[in-house]
Amino acid sequence: MKKIFSILAISLMFVNLNYGQNMKLVVGDQIKIKGGAPGANKLLTSDVNGLATWKNIFDTITVSKIIVSRITSPDSLIYIGDSTIAFTSHSIYNQGTGYYRGLGLGVGARSKGVYSVSLGHTVLAEGESTVAIGHGVGTLAGKTNNIVIGEGTSGGLFINDISSSLMVGFNSDIPTLIVTHADGTGTTGNVGIGTTEPTSILHTVASGVKTGDYTGNLLTNTATMPDDSYRKAGVEIKSTGEWGKDATNIGLYVSLVTGASHNYDAIFHGGGNVGIGTMSPIAMLDIKTANASSSKNLRESINFNQM
Repeated sequence: MKKIFSILAISLMFVNLNYGQNMKLVVGDQIKIKGGAPGANKLLTSDVNGLATWKNIFDTITVSKIIVSRITSPDSLIYIGDSTIAFTSHSIYNQGTGYYRGLGLGVGARSKGVYSVSLGHTVLAEGESTVAIGHGVGTLAGKTNNIVIGEGTSGGLFINDISSSLMVGFNSDIPTLIVTHADGTGTTGNVGIGTTEPTSILHTVASGVKTGDYTGNLLTNTATMPDDSYRKAGVEIKSTGEWGKDATNIGLYVSLVTGASHNYDAIFHGGGNVGIGTMSPIAMLDIKTANASSSKNLRESINFNQM
């Protein structure tokens, strides 16, 4: 009898039962559930029939969908251990609308294009399947499958407006480097430095106002080798392949040098010898014809009309 009165007293003190169409159980203090193998670091989860069981929080839990409007915390938002997060299919995918159709990570990172990704500060990925990474960069709506990496200026975003391309640049609204699209399997695109319309496999353009001596393209070779049996070259040009019966094949072509008071097609000022038709020039200019016995060099007077 004493046990019955104790249970009744606890029920009257902590439980308020409201009967009617909707039945409620209000507990004013803690409740303890002993059944179902409780233990440390376990959560009480329910099946479709409302039957609850204890689950270890470190075990794998299958969830079809999680919808969160906002997560706030005075410290770290979410702490993830060494295993981070593993996905089996779509990774992180946003099915939102407007500026949030893709995935955006960062302050002012917006992804308006379907399957787009924006990462950084003030980043806008508007094109479908595009990626924008950096600060003040973006991709253009209607242009697809491109990537932009870098930094814009206070005057505006640095935008990749060419489909199927990669643009890289910093503190500018135009790219320093661009890789254009290829024509399919077994082909490559062009690489442009200083131009957005490269017409060859590597196309460089030096532009802008310079305040001193300036070299458009500088190639250096500072490699060392203790063995004197090897050959070292700063630049080597090879032009091979089938090019037509009456075609012209030029290894080195200086097409246009203008704009200054003094224009020179080439200046050799390295202190070495120059060989034409020979790999071992013995003078500042050593020229050998197809007939190996006939040669001229700057050790003697050269009459080019006789060569």
